[in-house]
Amino acid sequence: MAQSLARVKRRISAVESTRKITNSMKLVSSVKLRKMNKIVTLQAFYFRAMERALSDAIFYNNLNDECKYDSPFIKENESATKNLYILVTSNMGLCGAYNNEIVNFFKIIYKKGDEVLIIGEKGYLNLLKEDIPLDTNFLNLRHDFSLRTTKLLTDYLMKKYLKGNYKKISLIYSKYKNSIAFIPSEVILLPLTPKQNVNAIYSPIYEPSKKDVIETIIPQYLNSLIYGNLYSAFLSEESSRRNSMDAADKSAKDLVEKLKLEYNKARQQEITQEITEVVNGSKAVQ
Repeated sequence: MAQSLARVKRRISAVESTRKITNSMKLVSSVKLRKMNKIVTLQAFYFRAMERALSDAIFYNNLNDECKYDSPFIKENESATKNLYILVTSNMGLCGAYNNEIVNFFKIIYKKGDEVLIIGEKGYLNLLKEDIPLDTNFLNLRHDFSLRTTKLLTDYLMKKYLKGNYKKISLIYSKYKNSIAFIPSEVILLPLTPKQNVNAIYSPIYEPSKKDVIETIIPQYLNSLIYGNLYSAFLSEESSRRNSMDAADKSAKDLVEKLKLEYNKARQQEITQEITEVVNGSKAVQ
């Protein structure tokens, strides 16, 4: 009986130690989430402004031959036969089904011959055994995520698209909806598909020219598009990790309560047995 009590006590101690770790990780993720949420909101405002500027530059004055300008980043590469996918996963685990969901979503749309630029070690390890060409130039972008590193990725993708080898370049990521819902999504980066601003009345005035304006806006627009969606993916990762740690914390709490009940029952049985032995011993002396 004493050995049984000691065993239960050790299990309680081990579970409580684990709970301290999961609770600490939950708190860290919660702090990161609050900070990242603010940045995502501000980035969305900036991206909408860039989208309007690009839309106005592309769609207005097209009837005027002097103002026409067709960017190669808006045209499809008609002779291309494959696609390039940027797959965004995490470097660390403990984030629930986050990586599995996005990889499974990717496998549904992937076709043999397409290429993959992988971001995140978990996705790389998952696809390493598959017969898929993997570009690892930005594998650890998450470690040094900033506008600078995103611009490097943007320039890299623009150069690859200009070679004419890809029908499209898409970003496969987890779109953040709310703290408990993350939707595996695909967004086409190239060719650019801006929406026309139907509310605009007057055509913009271009200085020095429409060509210069569009060539200046496109890299900034694309960089903003990539940066915002990557941030959404990383926000989904942290939120998924927080939810996983919260669930683990609750499970640990329930297990501790169950073990304490088991310990108390065993302790009660031990005390009852000791009292019985004392009573029986007393009767035997009489």
